[in-house]
This record gives sequence, structure tokens and C-alpha cells, in this order.
Amino acid sequence: MTAVGDRVDATAPTVQTWSALGTTAVLCTTQGSAASARSAAERQIAEIDAAASRFDPDSELSGVNRAGGRRVAISERLLEALRLGVRAAAVT
Repeated sequence: MTAVGDRVDATAPTVQTWSALGTTAVLCTTQGSAASARSAAERQIAEIDAAASRFDPDSELSGVNRAGGRRVAISERLLEALRLGVRAAAVT
């Protein structure tokens, strides 16, 4: 309950944190967009996990590893993750 004259500022920053991909996800948004932004972020993280998880035997990456050197088609999401990984390895 708010006192008379108190207003919730929909543009005030909101910070949400949760566990994702073995680390902590941090999402900074405005109050008015917090719920939809969290849903969008969770969808993106789930897509990344489904494509590139080394720990999920059902992930796309696990399927590539099971192919044992045979050619397999991969998604744009996995290709993007692999490119980012190679780039990160090159600069570290």
C-alpha cells in the first residue's frame, strides 16, 4: 500500500538476478519493462543452452560431438556460439 501522493516510477531502474548457464544472469531494466524483458532474456538463454550446452546430452552440441567427425547441419544459434567461443579463445 502506498501513501497518498506516492507514485511508482515506471522508468526507475530495476535489477533482477538469477542462476543461468552455471553463472549469474543480471538484467537491468526499467520498472515498466521488467517482466517482459525477463521473459525475453530467459527465452534467449534457454535457446543458447539447448544449442551449446556441454552438459545436456540432448543439446545440439552434444549431438555434434556424438557425430564423431561426420558432417552434421547446425543451427545459426550454435554457429554463433562457436564463432564467439573461437574469438574469445583467440583474444585470451
